[in-house]
Amino acid sequence: VPDQNPAIPPPPRGRLGGGLPDPTPDTRHPTPVLVVNMREEPIRGEAISVTLAEEIQRTLRSRGQAVLYQNRLGSGRVICRECGYTPKCESCGWWLVYYRTDNCFHCHKCGAVAEGYRTCPGCGGADIRYASPGTQRIAEEAKRKFPKAGIWRVDTEVSGGGWNAVNAMRRFATAESSVLVGTSAIAKGIPLPKSRILGIISLEAMTELDTFRASERAWQMIARLAAAMPSLKKIVVQTYEPDHPVAVALASGDWKQVYDEEIAVRRDLGYPPFGRILTVTTPDATVADAVAATLMTLEARELGVEVLLGKLPIPGESEGMRVAAKLKADAPAASIVHMIGRSLDAQGRRGISIELDP
Repeated sequence: VPDQNPAIPPPPRGRLGGGLPDPTPDTRHPTPVLVVNMREEPIRGEAISVTLAEEIQRTLRSRGQAVLYQNRLGSGRVICRECGYTPKCESCGWWLVYYRTDNCFHCHKCGAVAEGYRTCPGCGGADIRYASPGTQRIAEEAKRKFPKAGIWRVDTEVSGGGWNAVNAMRRFATAESSVLVGTSAIAKGIPLPKSRILGIISLEAMTELDTFRASERAWQMIARLAAAMPSLKKIVVQTYEPDHPVAVALASGDWKQVYDEEIAVRRDLGYPPFGRILTVTTPDATVADAVAATLMTLEARELGVEVLLGKLPIPGESEGMRVAAKLKADAPAASIVHMIGRSLDAQGRRGISIELDP
């Protein structure tokens, strides 16, 4: 890879007015970044691209380590390419995740297990694929591609998170010729002096989240992971959307590109730091209606609420709803939260969650 490959900056310090991180374009992390367009891969359906596999092989031959990061658990969600059907838990309605080990779907919310299938329950079609690979599938592929390497997996499903994840990371740090596959559980700041390659399996799994901060958090996570690897030689980022602002910024090494685009969008929409976002999450759809009514009243009276953004169902919840509103930059947020609480009885306040600028 040419020496002029861009480098990723260190984690930005602070956030502007509760909004984007303050860009630090004058300082760069010395690690070059290579963005891989997965659409051009010769073998479809593989979680580890040819380019990333070659970099890992080179690292393992020198007794180094590689870290593969993915933003989810299991072998991935499944989707029917013919009708768009995705399986949900019959007990709680949460999205199911497929595991190859037992050919079953597992619910990460209530623990229910459902038998796997070969044809789509929705349309009967057979064109079923993984929406995005999970850590189990990535670890299995790593074992197949690097049979002589030690394969480690750290996520809440295997390590349980917390101190278990920290201890697993510390053990991995001393291993040689090893590959670590993990989720955010590996972003504990544990020094990994032998890790020379960081692979981001799916940039989309980081940027396609239900939050206006997705791009910001994707960049921060990559920078945080890189900061824990003092011997890091290269970061390989895989994506099906090479034109995404984060992918473009990674390819150029310039966080300010993302910052400028994001700050312009937030200015137009009145999102932080130019305004505030309030979300109210409740397991009761009736309570959501009451909250929405209160916010609409405050909007009509010009009492800090600029506009009600709407009510959205919570994924996996049959009755749960999330109500969102955009507040004015100088809105009395504490008073608005207090008024929402006053509009509900004790039963309505049960299970409710109120967040500012989530």
